[in-house]
Amino acid sequence: MSLLKRIQDSTLDKDCDVATLLRQCKVFGAQVASAELVDWVGCELNGYDDSDELPDYRRIRTTSKGHFSGPFGSGLRNADIPIHCLPEKFREKFRYATISQGVSSIQATIASAEGSSTLTLPWPSEAIALFGEDMYENMHCVQAWKLLSVGAMKGILDAVKTRVLDFTLELQRLHPELMSAENPDPKLASPQELKQTFNTTIYGSVGAIANASHHVSQHVVIGQGDKAALDKELVSHGVPVSDIAKLHEAITQDSAEGAAPNSGLGPKVKQWLGAAVLKVASGLWTTSLETAGKVLPPLVAGYIGVELK
Repeated sequence: MSLLKRIQDSTLDKDCDVATLLRQCKVFGAQVASAELVDWVGCELNGYDDSDELPDYRRIRTTSKGHFSGPFGSGLRNADIPIHCLPEKFREKFRYATISQGVSSIQATIASAEGSSTLTLPWPSEAIALFGEDMYENMHCVQAWKLLSVGAMKGILDAVKTRVLDFTLELQRLHPELMSAENPDPKLASPQELKQTFNTTIYGSVGAIANASHHVSQHVVIGQGDKAALDKELVSHGVPVSDIAKLHEAITQDSAEGAAPNSGLGPKVKQWLGAAVLKVASGLWTTSLETAGKVLPPLVAGYIGVELK
């Protein structure tokens, strides 16, 4: 029996171990030289980094609850948190949970639920400090968490199995001989054909190619003084417009205070970049830590016309 046939059969087994299934996929991906499949399998096994684009099936709708304290010893416990009370740009962040850990970790999390139908994910303390007064009148939120369905976590594992099944079925349609070849010829399917098959079955559409290529670094150079280009890039990386305005204020302040051009970024700009990392870590920005720490500084430096030190 060919490896592809064994993989396909495993997806139909309700007791299939998803981690084992993915390891088989990694071997098959190496045999047919499908870099996209090998890359995706690695992320599913080891977990996704901050710089990786999470597949849609790892984004789960949640509700939030919290404990609140009020005057004269009053309070609320396990009260629903009305997400509409948050600023609009933050609502999606707290309506959904993004699950980035590897499948074995997800399986362990499900097992640890011990019969419970829900799991909890705590809110960042920074978010509670910022929004804790805005949820209930005369009440302050002292603790908040997202409620995550165990069934939704199981759905991630099921989604992985279904996508693998779709991938094998499409390859079977295109190249039936793969179902009987123990050692498939890497030249049987072209790299472009494998890539298109991967994107249409694993990520759901040909238009998802950009998302599937999440390990490809794209270096954008901003010309000195090109404000429009800088602002466009910052917006594309999820930086709020209000914070972009603060960056330009910081640049102006550094210039007014006589920051030397050959000394790298000025103190106000460095302070802005440090705050950017904190905002990402606390969930206030939708971009990744990788972007805040490694992508934004060169963009800003190019605009100012200095070298990073």
